[in-house]
Amino acid sequence: DQYIVTDNTGTKYYFEQKSFSIIEIVLLVISVICVFVAIFVQGGIPMGLPVLLVCVVVFCVLRSFKVKDAEIEQILNKIIEDNAIERSENTIECYDLKSTLKKKRNDGKFVSSKYYISNITFSAEATIFNVYSIDLVDKTVEKSSYTVNCNEKINLNEEFVRISGGSVSVAYLEFLSCLIPVTLKDYKTAELVEKICEKHK
Repeated sequence: DQYIVTDNTGTKYYFEQKSFSIIEIVLLVISVICVFVAIFVQGGIPMGLPVLLVCVVVFCVLRSFKVKDAEIEQILNKIIEDNAIERSENTIECYDLKSTLKKKRNDGKFVSSKYYISNITFSAEATIFNVYSIDLVDKTVEKSSYTVNCNEKINLNEEFVRISGGSVSVAYLEFLSCLIPVTLKDYKTAELVEKICEKHK
């Protein structure tokens, strides 16, 4: 399937849209009432069925205008491909769930308008971070490079962030006045973070 968001407004709307709008909830309530009238009220079918059909059609039309999770996923993959961002076994990928537009997807995963890809290179003297900050609303990529010497400390900070639909734990690598979001839920990434912190403790 092809999913296309044609402008930045659509992407921003994705993070601001609710799972169910007030109008959609009203339509669902009216639909339930119509079903009740059609089944339990004598002669209710001629009145309840047409209204039910109208509600269902309007509801489906409204849902079709919503920006879907898959559309945002495709935009992210397209940005990564267009900018030739490479990944390796020493790559950390994570949404920044702090101070950005964010939401809970239908599959329960928390996402935001900022996505980070951090390619890490280890040497005997230092750890090098090539960090790509992807803005899904502006569709831009910023690259930053940091060299952390072995005698310099890297801290792992964790905190909870409240998001509509729940709260989630977020983690950051902190060094040289820089914060890089990381996820500790992925086993491979958690091992890589542990390796970094062990080297720079």
